[in-house]
Amino acid sequence: MGQTPSRIEDAQPVRHQVSLDFGTSHSGFALAKKGLPEALDQQSKSTDIEALERIQLDLYLHLRTTWPGTAEPYPKTRTALLYNANGKVVAWGNDAESKFLGMPKIARKNHIYIDRFKLFLDETRIHVSSEMGRLGKLGKNEVDVIADYLICLADTVRKEIVAMGALNEEWNPYHVRWCLTVPAQWTEKGKDKMRKAMHKAGLIRAANSSRLILCSEPLAGLLFTALSSQTHDNIQRGESVLIVDMGGGTVDLTAMRMSQTGFEERIPMLGETVGSTMLDDAFLEMLGDIVGKDEFKSLTVDNPQIKYKVRKAWELCKVAFDGEDRDYNGNIPLPQALVPACRRWGGEPVPGTGGATVDDGELYITFDSMTQLFEPVVLRIAKLVKQMLLRCQYQGIHIAHILCVGGFSRSKYLIKMLRAQLQEADARKFIVSSNGAAAILMGAPIYACRPELLRKQIAPLTYGIQHRSQYSFERHGPRNLVEDRIVRGCDGLDLVENDFNVVIRKGDTLEPGIVATQQYVSGRCENDSITFCVYVSTEENPLNTEKESCKKIGSFKIMVTPCKTTAERDSVEVTVSMKPSGLTLRAVNKRTNEEVDCQLSFHD
Repeated sequence: MGQTPSRIEDAQPVRHQVSLDFGTSHSGFALAKKGLPEALDQQSKSTDIEALERIQLDLYLHLRTTWPGTAEPYPKTRTALLYNANGKVVAWGNDAESKFLGMPKIARKNHIYIDRFKLFLDETRIHVSSEMGRLGKLGKNEVDVIADYLICLADTVRKEIVAMGALNEEWNPYHVRWCLTVPAQWTEKGKDKMRKAMHKAGLIRAANSSRLILCSEPLAGLLFTALSSQTHDNIQRGESVLIVDMGGGTVDLTAMRMSQTGFEERIPMLGETVGSTMLDDAFLEMLGDIVGKDEFKSLTVDNPQIKYKVRKAWELCKVAFDGEDRDYNGNIPLPQALVPACRRWGGEPVPGTGGATVDDGELYITFDSMTQLFEPVVLRIAKLVKQMLLRCQYQGIHIAHILCVGGFSRSKYLIKMLRAQLQEADARKFIVSSNGAAAILMGAPIYACRPELLRKQIAPLTYGIQHRSQYSFERHGPRNLVEDRIVRGCDGLDLVENDFNVVIRKGDTLEPGIVATQQYVSGRCENDSITFCVYVSTEENPLNTEKESCKKIGSFKIMVTPCKTTAERDSVEVTVSMKPSGLTLRAVNKRTNEEVDCQLSFHD
């Protein structure tokens, strides 16, 4: 939950609309040309979304497809940075990888190459990186690293705008409406760190800026598919669609219905850290078995380029494999440092690898090797799809289409095996975006111009605060069960500590505008502020913040006026609103009817 948006920034003109797709493995941007907002504004005169004409988005958007460090056209560049020993960025994107891989050993020791740093914002897993440890010693954390990358990306945005002849004055990032795509499974804490990174990068005036719009990645993919003339998938009004966003780090599943006026989320989303980078990790683990785990670890610690070179060659095999040829034999050139350790296999199939062999400095991966590597990932994604379909079925929701978007959806084998895991009727519902790698990037500008198209969201978690509540048998049960949590309040009442006061309940429908209102009173007369701890829970009805299902994610502080008697204590009303920038807080003193400072901080 962010804070009240800055009024200062609202007074400044919006001269450019830029969407950023910050991904685990690759990132890119889309510039909205002058005609897009006008075209969408014209469309907004229709009250029926089905009457909207599909837009030829390539006429209204500019995507960069050529990047330093690679000759192949692609709408994104690698999410990677190359630092020198002092923590200064010397290269980014594909160029960072190319320069790092080409460095002699003596130069490499004075540089730090880091990628996949988006995973640091994923609370469902612990992402460990020795490179982040080195950067930490230079005073940088994950927000700093992401900000460094955004600075580089935004500078390229500026250059593209200049090249298009669309910059008629000095570049000012505060004159941009930024739309940033985020995984649907991220909590407000992850979103908060992205806001802080955007602010630290100098792209918005404050972390709570209304100039920053957050768009969920599945929604962006759906908007592209439903409203772009570049797709031929006919989604009808009233139909529910299960969007499966398969990216580099995460897989997000969201069920949405196209209503008469926009799109409505149907049930709480599901997500898991099981993107294509997990497949990369499985391949490196297999390579470690071939080389020998201890020797592979020793070689790659001393020479990290080995890992990146092999992984780059592996990515070509991963995307190209379609599972049609049982005689498939993908070859991956091995760095010279690994070759001696592999000679012990004498060109024979390595046990446990599905028949992979090493010969003349090349690793040959068989059909069975590839299916063995893919299988755990396929099964985990298929399990998520089945869970979402079952939950929809329980609530009487018919899913008409299963839409696959994201870079990982380019894998024909992955899609083929997902279909095979489902019942035939569900397998026929699969739609694979014709522009999987860029669907999210091209759908985000639609949301940036027309955020009102998102009519309803469903709370994926229960949000609340830790507080003291008056003991009652109806809520707390027998007194002896909570005796150790009961304290005497200043007004003589028995209060139960560590109660979970629900603000937003899991499964609640969240529509644009105010979604929750709570009133709070200071516990002591002499207090000049009230501080509440913010918790989330996977349960719908959590009672106690100390339960395993509850997690503390931050705190918010409200300023109040000290007084002499309990009757004089300030009553503060806090409203939580759903806006394109996310959930926001606003606090009003009910005694004075004036807005008061309400600061929300998230904990690491």
